[in-house]
Order: sequence, then structure tokens, then C-alpha cells
Amino acid sequence: MWSRLYRNHVLMAFPAYDSAKHGWAPQVDINWFLGPSHDSTFVRFPSRFLTEDEAVNWALVRGQAWIDKRLERLQGRAPKRRRMFGMLEAFNESLTTASPQQPRPAQARPDRSLKSSLTFEEFTHLLAQKQKGLSFGIKTLQKSYDALVKVRKTKRWSWAETKRKVMRAKQTHAPAGAPRRIPLSERAWDRIQ
Repeated sequence: MWSRLYRNHVLMAFPAYDSAKHGWAPQVDINWFLGPSHDSTFVRFPSRFLTEDEAVNWALVRGQAWIDKRLERLQGRAPKRRRMFGMLEAFNESLTTASPQQPRPAQARPDRSLKSSLTFEEFTHLLAQKQKGLSFGIKTLQKSYDALVKVRKTKRWSWAETKRKVMRAKQTHAPAGAPRRIPLSERAWDRIQ
């Protein structure tokens, strides 16, 4: 799909092959928003082209001309709308010309505190760090993790509360001389305060 943003309007070109005239017919769908309202129109052009790319380019260029005429008509009718369109265009331009020092949202480093889950790798890192030569097997850790996830769903714990349970389980100490244990059942995870 071919699309373009132009003066607060979204243009989407939809070329169609006209078998009667053996050519591509340019068509464009134009959408725009004004506050909470939304409007659109579908424009078909009478011209035909040999290639699909020519029809797409024609549709996008002619769609922009259609938008220009529409905005000129609206500006001639109401001065308030002209100011509103000017403000919207200025706002959109300010968004597109943001300073390059600011990281884009996709490039920003994720905040660990906002994570909405506890992966098995995080679970093993939190719970099974080697301490004084003690470690747990993968099967034991997987069984414990599965039980924790099940009880979390049953009890409707938040992920933050679930992580607190894991930290409390890590802090519980076994009696002197006994090996350190981790909860392996839903009931055992539920008992941890």
C-alpha cells in the first residue's frame, strides 16, 4: 500500500487495473481528523497509465492538489478554521523537526521498572544465583517458575507482586545444615508472605 501524510491528511493510493482500457486507473483514499471527528473521501481519476507506479504517483500528486483546494475553500469560509489549520500544521512541523539529541521512542533504553512480566531468565537470575556453591537444576527452576505463573494467574497477582514473592523466597533461610529449597508447588508459592 502506498501512503503519504500531507497537511494533516493521510493519502492512500489504490491503483486498479482497467481491463477495458488496458491501463492502470489512479485512485486515492483521503482521510483527515479535526479533533474527535474523522472524515474521508475516495477519489477516482479518469486518466489511465501503462504502469502501476505511474498510477500511484499520479494519484498521490492529484490527491495533494485535492487537499489544497479543500483547505482553500475552508479558509475562505471561516477565519477561525484558517487559524486552526495553521496551528495544526505548525504543531505537526514542530513534531517532525524535533532536536536530534532526543532519542526516538524506539531507540530509548527500556525502563526495567515498567516491565509487565517476569521471564524465566529473570526468574532464574533472581532466585538461583550461586551462593556458597549451591545452585538449582534447570528442571527444578522450570517447575518452580511454572507453579509461580499458575498461582499468579489464579490469585491475580500483579507482576510487581510476583517479583516480590520471588525476592522473599530467595531471602528465606533453611535450617542450619539443611540444603536451601525453593517453592515447587502453587501452594508453596501462595504461603510465602
